[in-house]
Amino acid sequence: MQQNQNFDIDLVDILLEKSKEIGIQVHLQHSVESIEKEQGKFHVYARKKEDITRFEADIVIHGAGRGPALDMNLEKGNIERKKHGVHVNEYLQSVSNPNVYAAGDAAATDGLPLTPVASADSHVVASNLLKGNSKKIEYPVIPSAVFTVPKMASVGMSEEEAKNSGRNIKVKQKNISDWFTYKRTNEDFAAFKVLIDEDHDQIVGAHLISNEADELINHFATAIRFGISTKELKQMIFAYPTAASDIAHML
Repeated sequence: MQQNQNFDIDLVDILLEKSKEIGIQVHLQHSVESIEKEQGKFHVYARKKEDITRFEADIVIHGAGRGPALDMNLEKGNIERKKHGVHVNEYLQSVSNPNVYAAGDAAATDGLPLTPVASADSHVVASNLLKGNSKKIEYPVIPSAVFTVPKMASVGMSEEEAKNSGRNIKVKQKNISDWFTYKRTNEDFAAFKVLIDEDHDQIVGAHLISNEADELINHFATAIRFGISTKELKQMIFAYPTAASDIAHML
């Protein structure tokens, strides 16, 4: 397993601890070299630096996602390719062949490899194919989530990025397992870290871990995208008891 740099390291450590408690063994910084099947068992060989470790398993599941199918002799179609996809302009049009457009993971853009990003790209491409190049791709702040137990979600800057940005950053961080939102559903653990630009009263990053994190992160994404101040968020009255009703107490 390779460490993901998109999620807050403090919450990742919590997730790893919780994973161990339910019997999951996590081996970081290992890359799979080969998988062999022998007498109904799978032998997985993984490398960490110069060392190879063999793991035995009843089943092997690939959960690392998919890469775009770009090995298609693109050069014959005069389609310039970069490391992470087709080299495109702001209209998602190939810079070398104007008859070709690319979206999602197939395009070399600043967008994250996420389904909603690919969907947004596809709308831009469809519009430009039908109406000419009139729509440019723009990536607003994009939340991401990992559907572990508990779930983990993130949007905006990491704590390190925020502190290195020159802003006056306030870090709000707390274990909220004892809040009613989580006690009523008997959740084992919930926590948050919210990063606030104090000079402008703006949220610049939010990091959550709980079974409601995947939904709750969208509220923080909206606040960051449209510049909703913490003062305004605290004035909101959300349905209760829901995870969103706790937002005011997280700011």
